[in-house]
Amino acid sequence: MAFCLTTARPKQTVRIWSYLLCHIRFDSGEVDLTRQEIADALGASAEHVSTALGELARFGAIYKARGRWHINPDVAWCGRQEARRKRAKEAPALKLG
Repeated sequence: MAFCLTTARPKQTVRIWSYLLCHIRFDSGEVDLTRQEIADALGASAEHVSTALGELARFGAIYKARGRWHINPDVAWCGRQEARRKRAKEAPALKLG
């Protein structure tokens, strides 16, 4: 993913992003993890996870829908193309650069 991380912890944000990519639910793009679960798995604070999620959302790489985080299907997808097209309609535009 080619974008400039402006967070104070860019390496941690990349680690969180990688972790999210490993936990995409098939055909929904949903990441069924809480902020605390992500923090515990990576040895990070919940505050740092929140900051990283906010940074990724600012670029449109992830977004919240139905109370859950989702990976933008224009960035990564695990599932059928028909389901991806449906999810892409609700996803925000990517803001790279």
